[in-house]
Amino acid sequence: MVKSGLLAYQRRMASALCVVWLAYSPPALAVQSDLTPILTDGDRLMLDRLAAPSIDEDERTSAYETLLALPEPRRTQALTEVVLTAGENYVVAALLQMIRDGACSIPPTVGRRLTELSEVAQCTVLGELSLAPDVAERLQIARNVLDRMLDMPAGADWSATQSSLASNVARILANSGNPSDHSRIRRALLAHPRNPALWLALVATGSLEQADRTLAKSVYDDVTAPRAARVATSLALAQVDPGAARFAEDTIVAAIDPFASQSRTATMAALTSSSGPRMANFEEYKEAIDLLGQLRFGGEQTGEKIAVTYLSAENEDVRMTAGLVLIHRRPERLLAGRPGKLSETEHTHLLCLIVRRHPDLTQVVREKLGEDNLAAGQRRLRQVGLFGTFGRAVTAASGF
Repeated sequence: MVKSGLLAYQRRMASALCVVWLAYSPPALAVQSDLTPILTDGDRLMLDRLAAPSIDEDERTSAYETLLALPEPRRTQALTEVVLTAGENYVVAALLQMIRDGACSIPPTVGRRLTELSEVAQCTVLGELSLAPDVAERLQIARNVLDRMLDMPAGADWSATQSSLASNVARILANSGNPSDHSRIRRALLAHPRNPALWLALVATGSLEQADRTLAKSVYDDVTAPRAARVATSLALAQVDPGAARFAEDTIVAAIDPFASQSRTATMAALTSSSGPRMANFEEYKEAIDLLGQLRFGGEQTGEKIAVTYLSAENEDVRMTAGLVLIHRRPERLLAGRPGKLSETEHTHLLCLIVRRHPDLTQVVREKLGEDNLAAGQRRLRQVGLFGTFGRAVTAASGF
């Protein structure tokens, strides 16, 4: 159901410090589609119902579900038309579905429509797009979004939503080999030097310059800066400052240790309990998982060693984040067997992601899982996406 899907994505945005927008769906824009028509008159009727403001929500939901059930290639064209003609809620749902379906190409008209949505909607879609490296147009979409943000008046602070949006854009641009994209990240950092994702993106590009390290050191040395910002800038300095590398690793371990020794269920109960001392608040838990994901950028040996250690954590989010770190750093660690306390299901999910990130290891994974299990795992990734598969741990898998 589209309603349940939208609610799931709202919860995701709440965790990313974004507010939900269900109460209001901006009116549809009339955008000319340049696709070769393959839709039937019945399909067009469903699209008209979806876009008509006079139709009640249940009818619109039914029309959307009818379009989702179409066979290919009609389904893809129908979703494209939804993006171009429907209200914002359904535009977001259709874009997310297209990305999950593995659409390797997004028409330019669809990319332009994205930039016309609210910042919360853009944040949702860019977050999913940062997990979909096969979408060819995602770099240009990210450029368009960040360029608009950089055109804001000098000195204007970013809202929490804008900061999250910039983080998702940075995760996409980190994969670009284009120096102009690296310059975009630098411009954003000059205006917002405490954004951790921007720093990690610049580290991922491998294009750090002395001026970047000077700016990073100013944040790293500032004890009033947020912990996540100091860790990210310490990783930017790690190659030239062993002390900064140790700071990053020590801070990450200190942040995650309080949560590693009990299950996610027990952790959530402790965080939400109204009686007795609380081990931390939920924001600290989310930050700890995100910090563990930054081990992807840790020292050559130490970061890997810490990740392997946390594969034996009782907490599922911690285990899976450690596994995702290793997919980036040393995937063979997960291919030798089922390490630590990873469940069979968790291990299968990680191996299926290895195939996506490291296609050259597909045959090795196939031999480990078998053809049927690999196919089922890949189907799940397409159907529920990385967030639906890995939950909080997904920040370690995104972008970069």
